[in-house]
Amino acid sequence: MHAMSDKIRPESRFIELSIILEMLLLKTKAAEVSYRFSLRLAKFMWKYFDYSVKEVFENSKDIYTTRSNIAHAGEDKKLEINTPIAHEYVRKLLSKYLEDKTLFCNEKLNELCLG
Repeated sequence: MHAMSDKIRPESRFIELSIILEMLLLKTKAAEVSYRFSLRLAKFMWKYFDYSVKEVFENSKDIYTTRSNIAHAGEDKKLEINTPIAHEYVRKLLSKYLEDKTLFCNEKLNELCLG
């Protein structure tokens, strides 16, 4: 809820938004986290919201890079561009999560990416 507030630093908001996306899409730690994050988000947004897989995949890589840069260096030049995109994805994924939490289990997310 705090990430959706207007009263926090943009960097803090972005970190929280990206953490929500990771919590929903990456239930376990494994290799290729950035790739799995991007693929899962792209396929999910395509299946449930009819977004372009390629566009979401590219946006997801940018979101993950921005998160990493903020977490490790404290800043990122694409923060202002990526924050509204991350916010949109978080809103949509949280709405689906509230409808059906099982959509976010590892098995379903793997099936979505392989199907």
